[in-house]
Amino acid sequence: MQPHMPDTMQKLIREVKEMNYTTLAIGLLALLFGMCTLFLRVKHPGAFRKLNVMKEKYGEKAGAAIHTISYTIIPIIAGIIFIIIGFMGESVF
Repeated sequence: MQPHMPDTMQKLIREVKEMNYTTLAIGLLALLFGMCTLFLRVKHPGAFRKLNVMKEKYGEKAGAAIHTISYTIIPIIAGIIFIIIGFMGESVF
């Protein structure tokens, strides 16, 4: 005989079984990419070849801003959103 579980626990178990692993994996990869670029930006700022190109093309501040938004902020935000959607069982792809 199985012990009785509260309804919220049963609902949680049911939801975990219905996660969308593809969306979850892509979210984790995007989050890791954004976090890696953030770490490299802090520890080794000269590691980005495209950053120098963007700074030459758009200027020091604008190039750095475009690069930071494109390679750090957007992947982190997208990764968090995809992870949440994946846990909810929805598919983005």
